[in-house]
Amino acid sequence: MPEFQQLIEERRLLDAASLLKWLAKKASMEQDFFAGVREAVEGKVPNLYQGSAWHEAILRLDPDVIYTTNFDQILERASKDGFDTHLFESKHVGRELRRKSAIIVKIHGSVSHIEDIVLTRQDFARVRVAGSHALEVLRALLTTRCALLLGYSLGDPDIQLLFENVLDGRAEAPAHYMYTEDSLPEYEREILRDNYGIVPITYAAGRYDLGLAGLEELADQVEAFKAPI
Repeated sequence: MPEFQQLIEERRLLDAASLLKWLAKKASMEQDFFAGVREAVEGKVPNLYQGSAWHEAILRLDPDVIYTTNFDQILERASKDGFDTHLFESKHVGRELRRKSAIIVKIHGSVSHIEDIVLTRQDFARVRVAGSHALEVLRALLTTRCALLLGYSLGDPDIQLLFENVLDGRAEAPAHYMYTEDSLPEYEREILRDNYGIVPITYAAGRYDLGLAGLEELADQVEAFKAPI
């Protein structure tokens, strides 16, 4: 599909997803499309993808709330279902936080409800309405807490739209951190700092072993801080 390939090369990923989903629907292959997405992110039954050392390090940070754009359930498996999972349509995220529950909010949906996942530009528009409560809670959290962003860059269309929906491009004193590769261009670092209050913390590009080591060191410090005296 030349048109699809061109969209990918131009990094118009939301438009590429829209085209692929439309073509599948037109060919009466929509269920095959969703099955392909599920297999791509989850693996094949019974050999589903399992958590990695990165997932273990994230869990050692002992977060009480995780917002993720991932569809897969790898983190749930890695935590042995230690978190209550909420999809973007949930109206109970705030209530569960007040109860001190450990929760994962899948702001773009989950393979558990594969037909409702957020892939296209039209889907993102749907999140603004159906996910208004989850987004409002996220906005409140980002106003009152320090957040650590993992696995994203400003070039990701999903994170761009999430920032626009939640932070509204408001310039605030840097209060959050993004752990990413040092290939992040300087102008993007400035946008993150000035527009969204996010400070990048970097590791050598392509050296995921160093990235993991840095995250594990942070987890060690968290555990030491929380250890009883």
